[in-house]
Amino acid sequence: MPTFSAKASEVQRQWWVIDAADQVLGRVAAKAANLLRGKEKPIFTSHVDTGDFVIVRGAAAPGEGEESGRGLTPTQPQHDTPEMQYPDMKPRGFLRSLAAALIIGSPVAAPGQDNPDTGIDTDDDIIEFSPFTVEGTEDTGYLATSTLAGTRIRTSLRDIGSSISVLTEEFINDVGATDSQSLLSYATNYEVGGSNGNFIGAGVSARGTPDETGNFFNPSSNTRVRGLVSADNTRDYFRTNVTWDSYNVSRIDLLRGANGLLFGLGSPGGVINASTDQANLNSNEGTAEFVVDQFGTIRGSVNYNHVILEDELAVRVAVLRDNREFRQDPAYQDTTREYAAFRYKPRFLNPSWTSVIFTGSLEHGDATSNRPRFSPPRRLADTILWTRHNQPDHVAS
Repeated sequence: MPTFSAKASEVQRQWWVIDAADQVLGRVAAKAANLLRGKEKPIFTSHVDTGDFVIVRGAAAPGEGEESGRGLTPTQPQHDTPEMQYPDMKPRGFLRSLAAALIIGSPVAAPGQDNPDTGIDTDDDIIEFSPFTVEGTEDTGYLATSTLAGTRIRTSLRDIGSSISVLTEEFINDVGATDSQSLLSYATNYEVGGSNGNFIGAGVSARGTPDETGNFFNPSSNTRVRGLVSADNTRDYFRTNVTWDSYNVSRIDLLRGANGLLFGLGSPGGVINASTDQANLNSNEGTAEFVVDQFGTIRGSVNYNHVILEDELAVRVAVLRDNREFRQDPAYQDTTREYAAFRYKPRFLNPSWTSVIFTGSLEHGDATSNRPRFSPPRRLADTILWTRHNQPDHVAS
């Protein structure tokens, strides 16, 4: 059985072990570490052998543990043996003890061990992620590990039974995608209309001819998932008819099927969610983009994040100018969009035991277009003749 070791001459330390297999306890480990602060900040790390979460608080002064009732002395005699072995403690009642610790701030103590060299700077504050937000800055390359899809709280992708694909910002940039029509052709089990798509998605008019009117008004809805129906479009998991654009989007979550852990509301085709760029308190950063193509398209965008008050207030602005031309004449699409977001974390509302953050965003846009037609051409004379031939009196005769 894996053990922790401590030299007999070392002073006692308080430590807690959280079973890594328990996802619920794993998520509250960071919060528990914050609440268990003593004279020294706790160390929050993982055991190298078992992968369990370990919280270690600084050593108490000699004799302090006996007076306070929090310290326990080793049960093995301290002879000339250079080391003593303490079993890896995983008490069945840990959840109950943790709940009591969070309420009254008096955790149950356990035999300690020598603090291993974990390589963690104990002077740094513990970094916590909000359980209600997932941002593209957390992704690494093409790899995303968590999502809000299906549960509406931060959940590891490996723990969700739904079929979910995440297209990260780096992937979107590498394929040169700017909207659904240029991105979803790379997605699994998705069909999308448009000049870069793989199907028309047209309806049928009263005369039995292809009708693309709906696609002209809302091209982002011209999709089909698993050969069924179109998916719902959401923006930060709020349903929307606004077409997303990569100038202010950090990732796209594709959920095939209803947006729920077991079941949910919405289209059976699923959900296409665009996560917008949010202001961050980490650093000043920005990007600029300029694109041209062989048809005469000119596209430019700027996205910039600025920290106004360190660790307290930041704003982000993004601007897009897109004059798109197509091979089909006289099709065009001119778009102008402006976006702004802020994040405010007031110090006076953020003591060590809680976190209060205000966020918000606003976007304005204007678009004029004559989008390309993808159904085959037809003659008006053929339509008139077809209509007359299929009149009830003609058929009856």
